[in-house]
Amino acid sequence: MSKIQEKWAGLVSLERKRGLFVGSAGYTATHVPHAVKICFAVESGDKFYFRVGAAGEWISCEAAIIAPDQPHQIDGCGKNLALFYLMPETAEAQKVLEKYLNHNRGFALISRVAVADLSVRLSSVLNRWCCTRDEAFDLGNHLIHSLKLSPSVSWRESLDKRVERAVEYIESKVEDKIFVKDIAKIAWSSAGMLAHVFKDETQIAVHQYQLWLKLRAAIKCMSFSKNLDYIANAAGFFDQSHINKHFLKMHGILPSALLRHSKIINNEDA
Repeated sequence: MSKIQEKWAGLVSLERKRGLFVGSAGYTATHVPHAVKICFAVESGDKFYFRVGAAGEWISCEAAIIAPDQPHQIDGCGKNLALFYLMPETAEAQKVLEKYLNHNRGFALISRVAVADLSVRLSSVLNRWCCTRDEAFDLGNHLIHSLKLSPSVSWRESLDKRVERAVEYIESKVEDKIFVKDIAKIAWSSAGMLAHVFKDETQIAVHQYQLWLKLRAAIKCMSFSKNLDYIANAAGFFDQSHINKHFLKMHGILPSALLRHSKIINNEDA
């Protein structure tokens, strides 16, 4: 695909274990986000393109689910898309994986009809250029219901207690440099055992999980600052080039591309 439309302009709502982008979608580089990504066109009849891997075939579709840690690219061609992100260790994400991605393709095409009602609500969000915390939570639950999955009571309901303690500690120290041995002490585990069970439960290594949370912290900072030097330092990165490198790797665009035309809403701390 050609880089017809690189501009990303929309609303970003960030919750603790979910994220949402809705708006005009452009072109991404190959990236590897640590999240179940559910993508669909907001307007009926619109299509977008994606491909898995750096050299896969481009696929045209109206709606798709992409597995976590699956390298892929997206070309939204300037259409309004909804991109929902679910952290893979959550029970709801596990249900999505079991129902739609219990194979080795790394993605699944789904019918946009399933999310048609949700799309109407997302159009309203775009028109109002606003998404409250309660609304974001309800939109996420609407998505889970649309996929014929029961909303989870708690994101922790399926996590090993050692991993639960490790995640809480990592979240409390996002801006700091902490080592696995220190996390293991808090988790009441040995470093080797924690590394094993953490990867098994979250599908990602401890240090990669730390990096993912740093990028989430950076996006939260974007809700009140457009100074990339400040954002990088506040989220625990060395400088702009450091955050640019990892943002591009995990999201496929530079943070400046998101800052320039989008509105970021922190619904995690609201």
